Amino acid sequence: MKWAVGITTNHFRDAPTGIKYLKYLAFTSVVLVFASIPPIRHKWMHWEGAGFSIAASALTLIATAYLLLMYGDIPRNVMKLTVVLLFILWVCVAGVCTFHGPFVALSESKNSSVNYSHMD
Repeated sequence: MKWAVGITTNHFRDAPTGIKYLKYLAFTSVVLVFASIPPIRHKWMHWEGAGFSIAASALTLIATAYLLLMYGDIPRNVMKLTVVLLFILWVCVAGVCTFHGPFVALSESKNSSVNYSHMD
């Protein structure tokens, strides 16, 4: 089976699990960069957190690119430490973006998909 860009699925399916996870992390970083651009351009309420999310995404992209290129040469201890540091960074990004940053309006209950107003 070929994807729209002409890459066969075997290219991804035959990769080791660690490389798959690094590719997932790089993809989520790109998604976060694109999601963080509109709050900065339009100066939404609490838009300051978008800069932090873009910086964290750029750092993650650099780290994952390095880990992907040097996957066979890096000792597992260094890779584990790097992934733990990236996890801590992403927990901070999730906290800032959800409770302080540009996506705070989406996390409030009045804008959520579940309406609890009838329970008053």
